[in-house]
Amino acid sequence: YLIEFDYITSLVSGEGDTDNALFTIETNQLKTAATFNFEEKSEYAIRVKGTDLGGQSVEKSLTIAVTNSGPVIVTNGGGDTALVKMDISNTAVTTVTAATGDEGDVLAYGITGGADQALFAIDVSTGALNFINTPNFTDPADADADNNYYVEVTASLVSAPTLKDAQMIKVVVTGQNLAPTDVTLDHATIAENRVEGTVVGNLFLVDPDGEVEESGITTEGLGEKIWEFETDGVVNSSPAVGANGTVYVGSHGNKVYALHGATGVKLWEFQTKGLVFSSPAV
Repeated sequence: YLIEFDYITSLVSGEGDTDNALFTIETNQLKTAATFNFEEKSEYAIRVKGTDLGGQSVEKSLTIAVTNSGPVIVTNGGGDTALVKMDISNTAVTTVTAATGDEGDVLAYGITGGADQALFAIDVSTGALNFINTPNFTDPADADADNNYYVEVTASLVSAPTLKDAQMIKVVVTGQNLAPTDVTLDHATIAENRVEGTVVGNLFLVDPDGEVEESGITTEGLGEKIWEFETDGVVNSSPAVGANGTVYVGSHGNKVYALHGATGVKLWEFQTKGLVFSSPAV
């Protein structure tokens, strides 16, 4: 068996010493003394001698093989994973590029994995990665339906396809800030003789991305009393408001009322069989 440093190794002349000058030995470690290129030469021959502390030695010719290095993806920070953020204005995601040690290397790009790989396409020559269809922020098509898409891309050598590098890309789709297309008013009438500052209605912006947002524009008098309605009995529960603004309230007068949200006008009433203690369920 061998014990560290109880022997000495060195490069020696003799059969198989063709490339001795391209290597060195330091503390029994064989090291390169040049930069090797697989395309120029893939095997190097050296001759070494090992001598023990008793002066006994042995010589041997060795062959050092140089392997072809594959591509390394360098875009989006490089590494095994990457993050790309984009809005919904187009389908282009990123252009994948990889570096190799040889100027003449030809690369091929492909999609090799990811939960959402079927939603993407990549140019085999340029590495341009795109959504096949424009993503919909309000109706995401990714596996988790959360606008986070996962796709694995690979760069490989055309001359040696097994030499490759892969990167898992997380594509985060954000909503685009497009101009509103319309302004709507939920109630456009007002009873006569109302005091100054009476609310007419609420304004809403129609967003092209599919959302309807309450506008920053409001009518005067917001926060002030705009109407009141007298029930037939005490009200001990909170009113409920429907999607269209209708106000529903029950009373100890054994009734439930539906009132117009903007004017307070009674739309209908329902006679119950007892006192109403709870808020109406809408």
